[in-house]
Amino acid sequence: MRLLTLVFLLLLAESGYAQFTLTGKVAEVNTNEPLPFATIILKFSGKGTTTNGDGYFTLLNIPSDTTMLQVSYIGYNTRQIKLSNDILKKGTLQIELEPSTATLTAIEVKADAFQFVNVSQGVSQATLSTKQIALLPAIGEVDIFRSLQLLPGVGGTNESSSGLYVRGGTPDQNLVLLDGMTVYKVDHFFGFFSAFNANAVKDVQLYKGGFPARYGGRLSSVVDMTGKTGSFEKIKGGAGVNLLSLNGYFEMPLSKKISFLAAGRRSYTDILQSNVFQSISNNFIGGDNFSGINNNALTNTNIYTIQPIFYFYDWNSKLSIRPSDKDVVAISLYNGKDFLDESRRYSRPLIPGQYDRVFNAVVSEKTNWGNRGISAKWSRQWNKNFYTNALLAGSEYFSNYDRDASLKLEIPAQDSVIFG
Repeated sequence: MRLLTLVFLLLLAESGYAQFTLTGKVAEVNTNEPLPFATIILKFSGKGTTTNGDGYFTLLNIPSDTTMLQVSYIGYNTRQIKLSNDILKKGTLQIELEPSTATLTAIEVKADAFQFVNVSQGVSQATLSTKQIALLPAIGEVDIFRSLQLLPGVGGTNESSSGLYVRGGTPDQNLVLLDGMTVYKVDHFFGFFSAFNANAVKDVQLYKGGFPARYGGRLSSVVDMTGKTGSFEKIKGGAGVNLLSLNGYFEMPLSKKISFLAAGRRSYTDILQSNVFQSISNNFIGGDNFSGINNNALTNTNIYTIQPIFYFYDWNSKLSIRPSDKDVVAISLYNGKDFLDESRRYSRPLIPGQYDRVFNAVVSEKTNWGNRGISAKWSRQWNKNFYTNALLAGSEYFSNYDRDASLKLEIPAQDSVIFG
């Protein structure tokens, strides 16, 4: 009888600590932009989790006496929410975070350090906040890959290259994904700029080693970027200009459940060739030697070097649809291209010192290269414990080179051509 009574009392005490399951979503305030890989921690218990790529999370086995939930995301103010039995019994929670801003009205000293990079989430994993990336040093404009070069274990060959050399690996050994699309050429202007517009990227995850099994095909590292969804609440936009290029972005809610985002960049170096462009092009391209001709072998030769014509552009767009509270459908497009025209000509007399016969040559040399990609993703929260992603993506790298040469032997006095 005493044993039965003891068992009954233990069961009764255990029933007093009911376990709950909490599901929810973390998003940006005012825009309802989902925040992927945000951190959710139950204070005083040590339990926690992170949101998935669409901002959803699930916490299992929450004791009813838990009093405080802490939600944090890089570049946003940390929020603490007091849980109650009503919230726990309901099981769903919408959490909105405000972007962190710096003001000069007061000086405060706090224990929490301001972060734009989080390197402690996982083994050899780092998270980059595109909200605060403008605080990092860059050349010309905000550059995601140049910011990644500042992390431990990551470097570049020189200050004019945006390629990532992760722990001894080369850039071609990195897997670079944008909304599930594989991007093969990750730079513009021979490495001076990265190929990604920071206005179109929401989250950057860098795996320097030990990356999950779903990533394959590379040896060195994985850079997984999530594009911005776009505002579901109001129209937003912005533009910028520097010494080499123009950039801008535009976000528009088409309805309460549909939003559209577009962002693009284009250099104007084919229209206006500043001193900055000429210095960079001389460093990367060179402008004094005529390709394929031994200049030392030409006597009394007049070589006309046409300043190389170069430009680049990239374009991001994303259509996001939320047919229900449990479904998210997103279609992403990316297109980027570089174009270089190194056409040149030269002229020399057929007989040195005699200009009655003049030999002219014109070489047309044009190159263009870049990436194209498209992805479609469907995400669904089936229940508190089951979440799925269906992704279909395709991408292409192209590189075209065209070179033509024309030769003419002219008689200037007679305004005639012997052959051409």
